[in-house]
Amino acid sequence: MNSDKKTVSGTFSFTAEKVGVLQTKVVTPDVVEVKNGVFTNVPYKVLTTP
Repeated sequence: MNSDKKTVSGTFSFTAEKVGVLQTKVVTPDVVEVKNGVFTNVPYKVLTTP
């Protein structure tokens, strides 16, 4: 995390399972698993409430 440039970098992993049918024209797998995904220098904003 770089608070001066307001960017963040890191890794992520997740598993997603298809539930129900949103569309029928594109065939997608029932389970998608992502391991060791990487994001680099993603900008962020700090929100404050009044």
